This record gives sequence, structure tokens and C-alpha cells, in this order.
Amino acid sequence: MENDSRLNEIRRGWKILMGCTLGASTGTAALYLYTSGMLFFQLSQDLHWNRTVLSAGFLAAQIALALASPLAGALIDRYGPRNIVAASLGMEVLGFLALGVMPAQFRIFLLLQILLCFLGVGTTPVSYARILSRHFKRARGLALGIMTGGLGFAAMILPQLLTPIMLTGGWRGGYVFLAALATLIGLPATWLLRREMAPSKPTASIEGRPAPSTERAPRIATTIFMLSALGCLLLSFATPQLVPLAVFAISLSIGAELDIAAYLISFYFGVRNFGKIYGAFYGVLVISGGLGALLIGSLSDGIEGYGPTLLLSAVGAGVAAVLMLFAPRRQIISQAA
Repeated sequence: MENDSRLNEIRRGWKILMGCTLGASTGTAALYLYTSGMLFFQLSQDLHWNRTVLSAGFLAAQIALALASPLAGALIDRYGPRNIVAASLGMEVLGFLALGVMPAQFRIFLLLQILLCFLGVGTTPVSYARILSRHFKRARGLALGIMTGGLGFAAMILPQLLTPIMLTGGWRGGYVFLAALATLIGLPATWLLRREMAPSKPTASIEGRPAPSTERAPRIATTIFMLSALGCLLLSFATPQLVPLAVFAISLSIGAELDIAAYLISFYFGVRNFGKIYGAFYGVLVISGGLGALLIGSLSDGIEGYGPTLLLSAVGAGVAAVLMLFAPRRQIISQAA
């Protein structure tokens, strides 16, 4: 019976779910973060820019995204996501176009990256997770998981799409292609969301908290984090026979933090202030990702190997798993979402 109600929610809200999945998959975070490695390599080859300098620029853009996320979340809570998403999509398209036609000067490149991430923040999972949490109740976890799956698919397919473009058009063609992709997919997705969420039109929205079965969510989170810890631990042994198992364990947990956090935030605090809280979480996540990569790289250079850093990662994931065991089993804020 409960499964039927979840499926009915998905059937009623499939247009919103599709709009959020497509929008997040072609949003600023996905298109910028998942393609920067390839584009930076081409930039360093063509313009002889140092990879360290490019990495510092990438970190600056991540910081801009992190700082903008709580602000965007607060604006979404106050004014709703419809106009925020539409405005940020326009900034995203213009940002990628500007990167494609810019003069070959690093200062301009750095400024455009920062502006792209700061002004395009409305197309990140902060907006789309808020929309899904507002429109789904019993199927909220499934809806968030589908959206996150779209991000994973984007991470897998974007390099395949970008490679032939860059072979003929270089990094400039790559950035113009990203602008076109955001327009051709992001624009219809945004139009679909604006149409389905129009105030004058009744929707299948279900406001409120997830079903009581969400009390299982902290235990599920513990399992996910333990899988990540196990994968890092197995990789630290650098045994060829263990690598496939380690990769499998880690792959089951990659990206899960986005929908787990969205689900738990909506459960504990409701949807009313979801944007501010999830925006702060997303900002911390982005900063941690950037600093973590620098930390692991520095440590690995100093000790000539990844073993100790993988052990450190395993300990961190294990601590997170243990902490989730003590997460509350009831809502923290009792008001209606």
C-alpha cells in the first residue's frame, strides 16, 4: 500500500521530477565541476598556464559557489525557486559563452569562473532539492535519488560528449558547447518547472515531512558511510585483488551525501527553511571537496603514496557512520513544513 502511494506521487509529479533531474544535470555545478579537468588540461597546453595556478583558480570558483549557496537558499525560501532558477540559468549560459570568447588572460579567466559559480548558483542541487522536498512526501527519498542519479549520469557522459568537440574546437569550443547544452536542456527543464509550479495552477504538491518510515534514514546513512570507509580501507592495501571490491563499495556511496542530507534536513527541519540549511550544507560540501583534494595531494607528495591518506579517509567516513547512529529518530522542529 505504501509503495502504491509512492508510485502515485511519482506519477503525479513526474514532470517536476524530470525538470529537476535535467536541470541539475546541466546546472552550473554539474557542467563546471565535471568538465574542468579536461578543459584545464587543454588550457594549460594551449596557453601554457601552470596547472597549479589553474587549480588555485578552480578552488577560488568553488569558494564563490560555497559562499553563494546559503545566500541562494535564503532567497529561494523567501521568494520561491522559480525565478531564482531562471535567472541563474541565464547567468550560467552567459558565463560559459564568455569563457569561450574571452581574451587569453588569466585574470579575466579567473574572474569569469568566479562570476559563473556565484551567479549561476541557482541551478545547483540547492534549488532542485528544495523543489522536490516541497512537492514529494512519501516518495521524497526516491525523487531525490533520481535527481542525484542524473548528476551521476552527467559526470559519466559529459567527458564523452566534450572530447570530440574539443578535438576540433579546443577549449573555446568546449565552453561554447557547455553554454549550448545548458540552453538546449536547461531551458526546457526550467520552463517545465515554471509551468508546473505556476501559482495559479493546482498541482499535485504535497507539503510536509516524509513518512514515519524515514526513521530508517539515519541507519541507511550509516550503511552508506560504512561502505565508503570500507572501500577506502581496501584501497589503502593496494592489493590488485581488492581493488574491484573497493571501487564497488565506494561507487555505491558516491553522491549519496546530496540526497541523504536533503532527505534528513527536510525530515528534521521541514521545508520552510530548507533552502538556507541545505545551502549551508552544500557550501561546506563544496569547500571540503576542494580543500580535501589539496590536502590529500599534499600529504601524498610528502609520504610518496596514497595509503595513509586513504586510511585517513576511511577513518573520517567511519566517524560519520558512527555519528549517524546517534541521530535523532524524531523531527526537531514540530511546526508544519
